[in-house]
Amino acid sequence: MMGGSDPLSRTAARASRLAGMSRKRFLLSAGGMIGALSLAGARVERVGATGAPGYYGTPPNETGTYAPPGESHYLASERPEVISWGFLPNRDAEPVMTVRSGDLVTMEQISHEGILEDQKSPYEFFAGWGIQETDILDDQLMVFEEVEHKGEGPHVVTGPVAVEGAEPGDWLEVRCLQILPRVPYGVNSARHGKGSLPEEYPLGGKAYYGNLITFDHHRGVGHFPAGDGIEAPLKPFMGIVGVAPDTSEMVDSVPPGVYGGNLDVRRLMTAGSTAYYPVQVPGALLYTSDGHAAQGNGEVSLTAVETSQTPTFQVIVHKKDRLAEEGLPALKNPWGETPESWVVTGIDEDLDAALREAVRETVSFLVQTRGLSREDAYSLASIAIDFEVSQVVDVNKGVHAVVPKVLFPDGRA
Repeated sequence: MMGGSDPLSRTAARASRLAGMSRKRFLLSAGGMIGALSLAGARVERVGATGAPGYYGTPPNETGTYAPPGESHYLASERPEVISWGFLPNRDAEPVMTVRSGDLVTMEQISHEGILEDQKSPYEFFAGWGIQETDILDDQLMVFEEVEHKGEGPHVVTGPVAVEGAEPGDWLEVRCLQILPRVPYGVNSARHGKGSLPEEYPLGGKAYYGNLITFDHHRGVGHFPAGDGIEAPLKPFMGIVGVAPDTSEMVDSVPPGVYGGNLDVRRLMTAGSTAYYPVQVPGALLYTSDGHAAQGNGEVSLTAVETSQTPTFQVIVHKKDRLAEEGLPALKNPWGETPESWVVTGIDEDLDAALREAVRETVSFLVQTRGLSREDAYSLASIAIDFEVSQVVDVNKGVHAVVPKVLFPDGRA
Protein backbone atom coordinates (compact mmCIF):
# COMPACT_ATOMS: atom_id res chain seq x y z
CA MET A 1 0.00 0.00 0.00
CA MET A 2 3.00 2.30 0.24
CA GLY A 3 5.57 3.58 -2.17
CA GLY A 4 6.99 6.57 -3.97
CA SER A 5 5.29 6.24 -7.35
CA ASP A 6 2.86 8.78 -8.84
CA PRO A 7 -0.71 8.21 -7.55
CA LEU A 8 -2.01 8.63 -11.11
CA SER A 9 0.10 5.72 -12.32
CA ARG A 10 -0.86 3.63 -9.29
CA THR A 11 -4.56 4.29 -9.89
CA ALA A 12 -4.33 3.29 -13.55
CA ALA A 13 -2.28 0.20 -12.70
CA ARG A 14 -4.75 -0.84 -10.05
CA ALA A 15 -7.62 -0.42 -12.50
CA SER A 16 -5.94 -2.75 -14.96
CA ARG A 17 -5.27 -5.38 -12.29
CA LEU A 18 -8.81 -5.73 -10.95
CA ALA A 19 -9.69 -9.38 -11.24
CA GLY A 20 -12.59 -10.20 -13.48
CA MET A 21 -13.02 -6.65 -14.78
CA SER A 22 -14.68 -6.68 -18.17
CA ARG A 23 -13.12 -4.74 -21.05
CA LYS A 24 -16.12 -2.41 -21.00
CA ARG A 25 -15.68 -1.80 -17.30
CA PHE A 26 -11.98 -1.04 -17.67
CA LEU A 27 -12.65 1.40 -20.52
CA LEU A 28 -15.26 3.14 -18.40
CA SER A 29 -12.70 3.46 -15.61
CA ALA A 30 -10.00 4.73 -17.95
CA GLY A 31 -12.41 7.18 -19.54
CA GLY A 32 -13.38 8.37 -16.10
CA MET A 33 -9.74 9.04 -15.23
CA ILE A 34 -9.25 11.12 -18.36
CA GLY A 35 -12.44 13.01 -17.67
CA ALA A 36 -11.49 13.71 -14.08
CA LEU A 37 -8.14 15.13 -15.08
CA SER A 38 -9.82 17.38 -17.62
CA LEU A 39 -12.44 18.52 -15.10
CA ALA A 40 -9.92 19.23 -12.40
CA GLY A 41 -7.47 20.98 -14.69
CA ALA A 42 -4.86 18.72 -13.13
CA ARG A 43 -1.22 19.00 -14.05
CA VAL A 44 1.06 16.05 -13.62
CA GLU A 45 4.31 18.00 -13.40
CA ARG A 46 5.70 19.10 -10.06
CA VAL A 47 6.39 22.82 -9.69
CA GLY A 48 8.78 23.27 -6.81
CA ALA A 49 9.43 27.01 -6.58
CA THR A 50 8.30 28.75 -3.43
CA GLY A 51 4.99 30.51 -4.02
CA ALA A 52 4.38 28.62 -7.27
CA PRO A 53 1.43 26.30 -7.82
CA GLY A 54 1.92 22.98 -6.08
CA TYR A 55 1.56 19.34 -7.06
CA TYR A 56 -1.10 18.78 -9.75
CA GLY A 57 -1.69 22.53 -9.95
CA THR A 58 -2.73 22.97 -6.32
CA PRO A 59 -2.14 26.58 -5.21
CA PRO A 60 0.17 27.50 -2.32
CA ASN A 61 -1.24 26.99 1.14
CA GLU A 62 -2.41 29.73 3.48
CA THR A 63 1.15 30.69 4.38
CA GLY A 64 2.01 31.14 0.71
CA THR A 65 4.59 28.39 0.85
CA TYR A 66 5.01 25.30 -1.26
CA ALA A 67 5.04 21.98 0.61
CA PRO A 68 7.04 19.44 -1.38
CA PRO A 69 5.26 16.09 -1.66
CA GLY A 70 6.63 13.26 0.41
CA GLU A 71 5.91 9.58 -0.09
CA SER A 72 2.81 8.43 -1.96
CA HIS A 73 0.43 5.96 -0.30
CA TYR A 74 -2.56 4.11 -1.75
CA LEU A 75 -5.43 2.93 0.43
CA ALA A 76 -7.67 0.50 -1.42
CA SER A 77 -11.22 -0.03 -0.18
CA GLU A 78 -11.49 -3.73 -1.03
CA ARG A 79 -10.94 -5.02 2.54
CA PRO A 80 -13.66 -4.87 5.22
CA GLU A 81 -11.14 -3.81 7.87
CA VAL A 82 -10.58 -0.41 6.19
CA ILE A 83 -14.32 0.35 6.15
CA SER A 84 -16.72 1.78 8.74
CA TRP A 85 -20.35 1.71 7.68
CA GLY A 86 -22.53 4.38 9.26
CA PHE A 87 -20.06 5.80 11.76
CA LEU A 88 -16.86 7.83 11.91
CA PRO A 89 -13.57 6.82 13.50
CA ASN A 90 -13.24 7.93 17.14
CA ARG A 91 -10.18 8.27 19.38
CA ASP A 92 -10.04 4.48 19.89
CA ALA A 93 -10.03 3.60 16.19
CA GLU A 94 -7.00 1.68 14.95
CA PRO A 95 -5.35 3.39 11.97
CA VAL A 96 -5.21 1.30 8.81
CA MET A 97 -2.22 3.27 7.56
CA THR A 98 0.29 5.75 8.95
CA VAL A 99 1.80 8.59 6.89
CA ARG A 100 4.04 11.58 7.56
CA SER A 101 3.40 15.28 7.26
CA GLY A 102 3.77 16.22 3.59
CA ASP A 103 2.89 12.76 2.28
CA LEU A 104 0.29 12.07 -0.39
CA VAL A 105 -2.47 9.60 0.32
CA THR A 106 -4.93 8.28 -2.25
CA MET A 107 -8.09 6.80 -0.68
CA GLU A 108 -10.67 4.79 -2.57
CA GLN A 109 -14.23 5.68 -1.52
CA ILE A 110 -17.45 3.71 -1.92
CA SER A 111 -20.91 5.22 -2.28
CA HIS A 112 -23.65 4.06 0.07
CA GLU A 113 -26.42 4.65 -2.47
CA GLY A 114 -27.60 1.39 -3.98
CA ILE A 115 -26.71 -0.78 -0.96
CA LEU A 116 -28.92 0.71 1.75
CA GLU A 117 -31.72 -1.26 3.36
CA ASP A 118 -34.51 0.67 1.63
CA GLN A 119 -32.95 -0.09 -1.76
CA LYS A 120 -33.25 -3.87 -1.24
CA SER A 121 -30.04 -4.99 -2.95
CA PRO A 122 -27.54 -3.39 -5.34
CA TYR A 123 -28.27 -6.07 -7.93
CA GLU A 124 -31.96 -5.20 -7.99
CA PHE A 125 -31.57 -1.46 -7.46
CA PHE A 126 -29.04 -0.83 -10.22
CA ALA A 127 -30.70 -3.27 -12.63
CA GLY A 128 -33.82 -1.11 -12.34
CA TRP A 129 -31.82 1.72 -13.88
CA GLY A 130 -30.21 -0.39 -16.59
CA ILE A 131 -26.83 -0.78 -14.86
CA GLN A 132 -25.25 -4.17 -15.48
CA GLU A 133 -23.90 -6.18 -12.55
CA THR A 134 -20.45 -6.08 -14.17
CA ASP A 135 -20.55 -2.28 -13.87
CA ILE A 136 -21.13 -2.29 -10.09
CA LEU A 137 -17.91 -1.92 -8.12
CA ASP A 138 -16.64 -5.15 -6.59
CA ASP A 139 -15.90 -3.41 -3.30
CA GLN A 140 -19.38 -1.90 -3.12
CA LEU A 141 -20.78 -5.42 -3.43
CA MET A 142 -18.25 -6.54 -0.80
CA VAL A 143 -19.58 -3.93 1.64
CA PHE A 144 -23.16 -5.02 0.98
CA GLU A 145 -22.34 -8.69 1.52
CA GLU A 146 -19.61 -8.64 4.18
CA VAL A 147 -19.62 -5.41 6.21
CA GLU A 148 -22.04 -4.85 9.07
CA HIS A 149 -23.99 -1.58 8.91
CA LYS A 150 -23.42 -0.65 12.55
CA GLY A 151 -23.82 3.10 12.74
CA GLU A 152 -26.88 5.29 12.43
CA GLY A 153 -25.58 7.03 9.32
CA PRO A 154 -25.65 5.68 5.76
CA HIS A 155 -22.06 6.49 4.77
CA VAL A 156 -19.33 3.99 3.89
CA VAL A 157 -16.21 5.53 5.44
CA THR A 158 -12.62 4.75 4.34
CA GLY A 159 -9.86 5.02 6.96
CA PRO A 160 -8.63 6.17 9.34
CA VAL A 161 -5.13 7.23 8.35
CA ALA A 162 -2.81 8.37 11.13
CA VAL A 163 -0.46 11.30 10.51
CA GLU A 164 2.80 11.15 12.45
CA GLY A 165 3.34 14.03 14.85
CA ALA A 166 -0.24 15.32 14.85
CA GLU A 167 -1.40 16.11 18.39
CA PRO A 168 -4.51 17.72 19.90
CA GLY A 169 -4.35 21.48 19.40
CA ASP A 170 -2.49 21.16 16.08
CA TRP A 171 -4.20 21.75 12.75
CA LEU A 172 -4.18 19.27 9.88
CA GLU A 173 -4.02 20.82 6.44
CA VAL A 174 -5.58 18.59 3.80
CA ARG A 175 -4.98 19.60 0.21
CA CYS A 176 -7.25 17.93 -2.32
CA LEU A 177 -4.99 17.32 -5.30
CA GLN A 178 -7.31 15.37 -7.55
CA ILE A 179 -10.52 13.33 -7.60
CA LEU A 180 -10.97 10.42 -9.99
CA PRO A 181 -14.43 8.93 -10.64
CA ARG A 182 -14.79 5.19 -10.16
CA VAL A 183 -18.13 4.67 -11.95
CA PRO A 184 -19.99 6.57 -14.70
CA TYR A 185 -23.13 7.17 -12.67
CA GLY A 186 -24.47 8.50 -9.38
CA VAL A 187 -27.68 8.50 -7.36
CA ASN A 188 -29.82 11.27 -5.86
CA SER A 189 -32.30 10.19 -3.19
CA ALA A 190 -35.14 11.57 -1.12
CA ARG A 191 -36.56 9.76 1.91
CA HIS A 192 -39.68 10.36 3.94
CA GLY A 193 -38.99 12.19 7.17
CA LYS A 194 -35.68 13.58 5.90
CA GLY A 195 -34.54 16.43 3.66
CA SER A 196 -35.63 20.07 3.75
CA LEU A 197 -39.34 19.17 3.29
CA PRO A 198 -39.47 15.95 5.32
CA GLU A 199 -43.24 15.65 5.56
CA GLU A 200 -43.96 16.57 1.92
CA TYR A 201 -41.61 14.38 -0.10
CA PRO A 202 -41.55 11.74 -1.46
CA LEU A 203 -45.12 12.11 -2.69
CA GLY A 204 -47.94 9.63 -2.31
CA GLY A 205 -46.78 8.14 0.95
CA LYS A 206 -43.67 6.59 -0.59
CA ALA A 207 -40.75 6.04 1.76
CA TYR A 208 -38.12 6.45 -0.98
CA TYR A 209 -37.71 8.27 -4.28
CA GLY A 210 -34.53 8.55 -6.33
CA ASN A 211 -32.90 9.26 -9.66
CA LEU A 212 -29.85 7.75 -11.28
CA ILE A 213 -27.69 10.27 -13.16
CA THR A 214 -25.28 9.04 -15.84
CA PHE A 215 -22.05 10.93 -16.45
CA ASP A 216 -20.37 12.28 -19.56
CA HIS A 217 -16.95 12.94 -18.03
CA HIS A 218 -15.47 14.35 -21.22
CA ARG A 219 -18.14 17.07 -21.41
CA GLY A 220 -18.31 17.42 -17.62
CA VAL A 221 -22.08 16.91 -17.31
CA GLY A 222 -24.53 14.49 -15.74
CA HIS A 223 -27.69 13.48 -17.58
CA PHE A 224 -30.82 13.97 -15.46
CA PRO A 225 -33.23 11.17 -16.42
CA ALA A 226 -36.44 13.23 -16.30
CA GLY A 227 -37.34 16.19 -18.51
CA ASP A 228 -35.96 16.98 -21.95
CA GLY A 229 -32.19 16.90 -22.12
CA ILE A 230 -31.48 18.32 -18.66
CA GLU A 231 -27.75 18.31 -17.91
CA ALA A 232 -26.17 19.14 -14.56
CA PRO A 233 -22.54 20.32 -14.49
CA LEU A 234 -20.24 17.85 -12.75
CA LYS A 235 -18.28 19.45 -9.91
CA PRO A 236 -16.85 16.52 -7.92
CA PHE A 237 -15.96 16.94 -4.26
CA MET A 238 -15.82 14.83 -1.11
CA GLY A 239 -18.77 15.45 1.22
CA ILE A 240 -17.00 13.84 4.18
CA VAL A 241 -13.39 14.52 5.13
CA GLY A 242 -12.30 15.00 8.72
CA VAL A 243 -10.35 13.97 11.78
CA ALA A 244 -11.50 11.71 14.61
CA PRO A 245 -13.43 13.34 17.47
CA ASP A 246 -12.15 12.88 21.01
CA THR A 247 -14.72 10.38 22.24
CA SER A 248 -15.02 6.64 22.76
CA GLU A 249 -18.70 6.67 21.81
CA MET A 250 -19.87 5.63 18.35
CA VAL A 251 -19.96 8.74 16.16
CA ASP A 252 -22.88 9.02 13.73
CA SER A 253 -21.57 9.78 10.23
CA VAL A 254 -24.40 12.22 9.44
CA PRO A 255 -23.96 15.40 11.53
CA PRO A 256 -20.81 17.47 10.90
CA GLY A 257 -18.89 18.92 13.82
CA VAL A 258 -15.73 20.74 14.85
CA TYR A 259 -13.83 17.68 13.58
CA GLY A 260 -15.23 18.13 10.07
CA GLY A 261 -16.97 15.01 8.83
CA ASN A 262 -20.11 15.53 6.76
CA LEU A 263 -19.62 19.24 6.05
CA ASP A 264 -20.95 19.00 2.47
CA VAL A 265 -19.33 22.31 1.48
CA ARG A 266 -19.05 21.99 -2.27
CA ARG A 267 -16.29 24.63 -2.47
CA LEU A 268 -14.03 22.47 -0.31
CA MET A 269 -12.45 19.07 -0.87
CA THR A 270 -12.60 19.55 -4.60
CA ALA A 271 -9.46 19.41 -6.73
CA GLY A 272 -7.41 22.52 -6.03
CA SER A 273 -8.93 23.34 -2.64
CA THR A 274 -7.48 23.03 0.84
CA ALA A 275 -9.18 22.47 4.20
CA TYR A 276 -7.85 22.83 7.73
CA TYR A 277 -9.10 20.64 10.58
CA PRO A 278 -8.44 21.10 14.32
CA VAL A 279 -6.73 17.91 15.50
CA GLN A 280 -8.68 16.24 18.30
CA VAL A 281 -6.67 13.06 19.01
CA PRO A 282 -3.07 11.86 18.52
CA GLY A 283 -2.41 11.02 14.88
CA ALA A 284 -5.45 13.07 13.76
CA LEU A 285 -6.98 9.91 12.16
CA LEU A 286 -8.04 11.18 8.74
CA TYR A 287 -10.95 9.60 6.85
CA THR A 288 -13.13 10.26 3.82
CA SER A 289 -16.55 9.28 2.49
CA ASP A 290 -19.63 10.63 0.69
CA GLY A 291 -18.30 11.27 -2.80
CA HIS A 292 -20.36 13.82 -4.71
CA ALA A 293 -20.30 14.41 -8.46
CA ALA A 294 -22.50 17.50 -8.11
CA GLN A 295 -24.49 19.31 -5.42
CA GLY A 296 -26.47 22.51 -5.07
CA ASN A 297 -25.94 24.60 -1.96
CA GLY A 298 -28.47 23.40 0.62
CA GLU A 299 -28.58 19.78 -0.64
CA VAL A 300 -32.33 20.18 -0.13
CA SER A 301 -33.70 16.78 -1.21
CA LEU A 302 -31.36 14.96 1.23
CA THR A 303 -28.48 13.91 -1.01
CA ALA A 304 -26.26 15.24 -3.77
CA VAL A 305 -25.30 13.11 -6.78
CA GLU A 306 -23.81 10.36 -4.63
CA THR A 307 -21.06 8.38 -6.33
CA SER A 308 -17.83 6.45 -5.73
CA GLN A 309 -14.63 8.45 -6.19
CA THR A 310 -10.91 8.27 -5.45
CA PRO A 311 -9.41 11.46 -4.01
CA THR A 312 -5.72 12.16 -3.50
CA PHE A 313 -4.78 14.36 -0.55
CA GLN A 314 -1.59 15.93 0.70
CA VAL A 315 -1.58 16.12 4.50
CA ILE A 316 0.45 18.71 6.41
CA VAL A 317 0.64 19.08 10.20
CA HIS A 318 0.74 22.61 11.62
CA LYS A 319 1.90 22.62 15.24
CA LYS A 320 -0.18 24.63 17.69
CA ASP A 321 2.77 26.65 18.99
CA ARG A 322 3.67 27.78 15.45
CA LEU A 323 0.25 28.82 14.13
CA ALA A 324 0.78 32.54 14.68
CA GLU A 325 4.28 32.35 13.17
CA GLU A 326 2.83 30.65 10.08
CA GLY A 327 -0.03 33.12 9.81
CA LEU A 328 -2.71 30.51 10.46
CA PRO A 329 -5.79 31.41 12.50
CA ALA A 330 -6.94 29.36 15.47
CA LEU A 331 -10.68 28.97 14.83
CA LYS A 332 -13.32 26.75 16.38
CA ASN A 333 -14.43 25.02 13.17
CA PRO A 334 -12.75 23.66 10.06
CA TRP A 335 -12.11 26.24 7.37
CA GLY A 336 -10.48 26.21 3.96
CA GLU A 337 -9.46 27.96 0.82
CA THR A 338 -9.73 27.84 -2.94
CA PRO A 339 -7.58 29.79 -5.40
CA GLU A 340 -10.17 32.61 -5.25
CA SER A 341 -11.45 32.66 -1.70
CA TRP A 342 -11.24 31.57 1.91
CA VAL A 343 -14.17 29.52 3.24
CA VAL A 344 -15.16 29.76 6.91
CA THR A 345 -17.81 27.46 8.41
CA GLY A 346 -20.61 27.68 10.94
CA ILE A 347 -22.29 24.52 12.27
CA ASP A 348 -25.37 24.17 14.48
CA GLU A 349 -28.61 22.22 14.67
CA ASP A 350 -30.43 25.55 14.21
CA LEU A 351 -29.81 27.24 10.85
CA ASP A 352 -29.95 30.76 12.33
CA ALA A 353 -27.41 29.75 14.96
CA ALA A 354 -25.18 28.24 12.25
CA LEU A 355 -25.26 31.59 10.44
CA ARG A 356 -24.35 33.48 13.60
CA GLU A 357 -21.47 31.09 14.23
CA ALA A 358 -20.23 31.52 10.65
CA VAL A 359 -20.26 35.30 11.15
CA ARG A 360 -18.33 35.04 14.43
CA GLU A 361 -15.79 32.67 12.86
CA THR A 362 -15.40 35.05 9.90
CA VAL A 363 -14.80 38.01 12.20
CA SER A 364 -12.19 35.95 14.07
CA PHE A 365 -10.57 34.92 10.78
CA LEU A 366 -10.29 38.53 9.60
CA VAL A 367 -8.95 39.74 12.93
CA GLN A 368 -6.30 37.03 13.07
CA THR A 369 -5.20 37.02 9.42
CA ARG A 370 -5.85 40.59 8.23
CA GLY A 371 -5.29 42.58 11.42
CA LEU A 372 -8.73 44.21 11.42
CA SER A 373 -10.54 45.26 14.55
CA ARG A 374 -13.56 43.16 15.41
CA GLU A 375 -15.95 45.98 14.48
CA ASP A 376 -14.24 46.59 11.14
CA ALA A 377 -14.25 42.86 10.40
CA TYR A 378 -17.98 42.73 11.17
CA SER A 379 -18.54 45.67 8.81
CA LEU A 380 -16.52 44.09 6.00
CA ALA A 381 -18.41 40.82 6.43
CA SER A 382 -21.65 42.67 5.73
CA ILE A 383 -20.53 44.54 2.62
CA ALA A 384 -18.22 42.13 0.78
CA ILE A 385 -18.62 38.56 2.03
CA ASP A 386 -21.27 36.04 0.99
CA PHE A 387 -22.76 33.62 3.49
CA GLU A 388 -24.06 30.48 1.78
CA VAL A 389 -26.13 27.62 3.15
CA SER A 390 -23.98 24.52 2.87
CA GLN A 391 -26.68 21.98 3.72
CA VAL A 392 -29.87 21.75 5.79
CA VAL A 393 -30.29 17.97 5.87
CA ASP A 394 -27.56 16.56 8.13
CA VAL A 395 -29.00 17.19 11.63
CA ASN A 396 -26.43 19.95 12.21
CA LYS A 397 -27.02 22.62 9.58
CA GLY A 398 -24.14 24.35 7.81
CA VAL A 399 -23.50 27.92 6.69
CA HIS A 400 -20.18 28.94 5.17
CA ALA A 401 -18.71 32.36 4.46
CA VAL A 402 -16.92 33.00 1.17
CA VAL A 403 -14.20 35.62 1.68
CA PRO A 404 -12.85 36.82 -1.70
CA LYS A 405 -9.06 37.08 -1.77
CA VAL A 406 -9.27 40.03 -4.19
CA LEU A 407 -10.53 42.19 -1.31
CA PHE A 408 -6.96 42.49 -0.10
CA PRO A 409 -3.96 44.11 -1.82
CA ASP A 410 -1.83 40.96 -1.88
CA GLY A 411 -4.68 38.79 -3.18
CA ARG A 412 -4.00 36.13 -0.60
CA ALA A 413 -2.97 35.80 3.06
